[in-house]
Amino acid sequence: MFNKVKVLALAAAITLAAPVGAMAAQINGYLGITGNIELASAVFDETGSVNVTNAYVTEATGTFSDLAINDTVTMSLLDFDVTPATVWSVGDYEFTVTAYTDFYENTMTVGGSDYTFAGFSADGYITKAGDDATNATMLFSTQYENGTKVLRVTFSSGTTPVPVPAAGLMLVTGLGGLAALRRRRKAA
Repeated sequence: MFNKVKVLALAAAITLAAPVGAMAAQINGYLGITGNIELASAVFDETGSVNVTNAYVTEATGTFSDLAINDTVTMSLLDFDVTPATVWSVGDYEFTVTAYTDFYENTMTVGGSDYTFAGFSADGYITKAGDDATNATMLFSTQYENGTKVLRVTFSSGTTPVPVPAAGLMLVTGLGGLAALRRRRKAA
């Protein structure tokens, strides 16, 4: 009887430890990216797209601290009706958009000239080799510097990792059940 309790306790410990052992480090911190933008569509909304050129890192904190200021960022065409899509990469990091939200466009007159400011939010996840994919939000806004429209993109990642599938837990539980069934049949 005592052996059965030991086997059951061992199976429970393995089952509880399996998901913990599978977790890697989460990505957290702040990443600022700046570049030039070309509106590929006349309307800045869910049906449009934006092309970003000459993008580079302006600020990096937390996990992103291994990136250097002015590191080149590779940006893909931001096509608002195509998701999921990997939209930027720098170093070992990549950001994949799963949904674009909160589009806005405002016109403001400054010094007698009209300027249009536009932006959106994008939900998705950041990946890096050795770390868990981490849910993140990208905030995108256009601004003007010296009369030229430039982009400001900030990325902040939360601390919620993309869930690991429960398949490992189910496998260990199933194997434990089969082992218990086998022991029971041997004893009978």
